[in-house]
Amino acid sequence: MKNTHKIHLKTWGILFFIFFVNLKISTTFAQTDNLYNLGENIVNILKSQTPEKITELTKQDDIDAKASVLQSFLSVKDELSRIDDINNFKYFNTFNNEKSVFIILEKGNKFYIIKFHLSPENKLTGEFKLISGKLDNELSLGERIYKSKCFACHGKVGKGGIGPNLTDNYWKYVNNEDDVTTLIAKGKKGTMIMAFENYLKPDEIKAVTTYIKALKNKKVSGAKKPEGDKKNITFHLFE
Repeated sequence: MKNTHKIHLKTWGILFFIFFVNLKISTTFAQTDNLYNLGENIVNILKSQTPEKITELTKQDDIDAKASVLQSFLSVKDELSRIDDINNFKYFNTFNNEKSVFIILEKGNKFYIIKFHLSPENKLTGEFKLISGKLDNELSLGERIYKSKCFACHGKVGKGGIGPNLTDNYWKYVNNEDDVTTLIAKGKKGTMIMAFENYLKPDEIKAVTTYIKALKNKKVSGAKKPEGDKKNITFHLFE
């Protein structure tokens, strides 16, 4: 009887663990799917005449967080306004890593990145910062090359054409992050995917890869239907 009781407890423990892991994974996926909408909402508040509405996205009982978020949000708005009219910045996409969330804005052929933090409940918990460096330069270079080399097959902003849609989570010939770079460089025999390693420098191939990563989960009108298999590939865009 004791052994049977132990077996039952062990079984329930395993079932609970599986349920907890699945719940955690589902929540993560939901947050990923909603990142684009969250970023778009924040950018709309940034461009509005009532930027204080950003505090509605913080925890309702955390006054210190509200003050910190609002102050930093206004600071980012002021920095962008010194560059150009705030309405000239277009929303591109939103990504996250384990620690932070990043909104990508585009103006002309340049990218601007806003960093902030979210709680597990998708509430703002930290300051907004306008960051710059290697990544935004890579995105700008990648976009320029994409528009000259990749546009014909993959369409405007990756929505798909002769080639597949690059904004969804369905992939052909790609199983991990490194496969994207390899596919661009080496191409794929028996398909229309040509090898670019003889036409682009290694840093240019890396820039195109970065731009393609940045298209993940971006919402575009008229996107081509999914092709290939659905794969939850993790892209380390911000590190």
